[in-house]
Amino acid sequence: MLYDKAVITNASREATRQGVVYSMPYPASSAIVSTATNNLAKNLITFGGSGTPSATVSPTTGCTGTGTPLTVTVSYPFTGLAIGSGVVEGTQLNPLASFAKNALTLTASTTMNCE
Repeated sequence: MLYDKAVITNASREATRQGVVYSMPYPASSAIVSTATNNLAKNLITFGGSGTPSATVSPTTGCTGTGTPLTVTVSYPFTGLAIGSGVVEGTQLNPLASFAKNALTLTASTTMNCE
């Protein structure tokens, strides 16, 4: 779980950095989200889970000018070995597993100013 948390944190940082680097025009939100999701697809350890990572950009238009903040938030529903069903040999390991639909949502957010 800690490895995947580091992966989503890095994906958020890389996508934000790509979005704020000065260029004309600034990258579109879809390109920024694509940077994050491509990074996640290559580096997440999913244990065969069905969770799909997601990324959002705020503002949704991306950078609008120098000095304005851009935030990229990445989320991933982690379903690791112990979180899964939360039951091993009849012992409930995670009493919240059924309430959380057997997932723990990991989230990372990075904000940088547009260059």
